[in-house]
Amino acid sequence: MRKFQLRTYRLRTEEAATAYLPHWVLHVKSLELFGVETHAFFSAPSARRNVVALISFGEQADPEVVTREYMQTDAFKQDMSGFDVAQIEGVDTLLLIPGDGSPLT
Repeated sequence: MRKFQLRTYRLRTEEAATAYLPHWVLHVKSLELFGVETHAFFSAPSARRNVVALISFGEQADPEVVTREYMQTDAFKQDMSGFDVAQIEGVDTLLLIPGDGSPLT
């Protein structure tokens, strides 16, 4: 079973969140190279400075290691071109395990 992760990116401003969200379109393809599937990414009307993504990793993958390795690649750097990463104040992650019968199992 894949390991799901909910990632919440906290940005400095609402404008930064709006500018960051389109970069997730690019991440979808580059993350696939690392076995990471993007299920969805969202703006958050009740938390306008946040961008939220639901992704999943292979059963044997260590999400922290995969993320660290991915962020060192040229593909990631290209995806982030034109965006000031200093606008990201932090990233909160939550590992999720689908319940029996969940559509994601």
